[in-house]
Amino acid sequence: MKRLLLITLSLALPIASMASLKIYTWKDETGRTIYGDNPPENDNVKEISPPELTIIPGYKDPSTAQPIKEIAKPNKTTEYTLFKITSPTSEQSIQANTGNLTLTMKLEPKLADHDSIFIYLDGKKVVKNGKSLNATLNNLDRGTHSIFAVIRTKNGDVLINSNTVKFHLIRSSRIGNRNIPR
Repeated sequence: MKRLLLITLSLALPIASMASLKIYTWKDETGRTIYGDNPPENDNVKEISPPELTIIPGYKDPSTAQPIKEIAKPNKTTEYTLFKITSPTSEQSIQANTGNLTLTMKLEPKLADHDSIFIYLDGKKVVKNGKSLNATLNNLDRGTHSIFAVIRTKNGDVLINSNTVKFHLIRSSRIGNRNIPR
């Protein structure tokens, strides 16, 4: 089956490249016939020429011909010149007992309608297909976190990355607090 696939693929190459492509056949030590373009150096190697491909255009019934529709032009890609996280700042310590964080970003020029913002916290996607330059992340654990954002096209292609910001979230603990009823 693999040999048949190799021959079929070899025959399907464009004719221009077939002129420079040489295909050989030989038998291995077990007697199997092998096809390839990199033969071993021995006496039973033969160069073969694949048959020329015949290409016949498909039949089009003129009675069912439909008018040619204009092909939709792809969306023009916006060239963003600036995309950065402005808040929190790098190495900032944030006291937030609820664990909520407000993220602010700056983008120039403005976000195109067909693009979206994705936000990643500690390498995990926490916002996808966002349209706002502000986001609130809820109930984050205390500790050090890193955050960055990406602008993607509707096809998922990355257009620009923001800076990565490392920040420290401080949350009060109930442990040792004597004023809390038990």
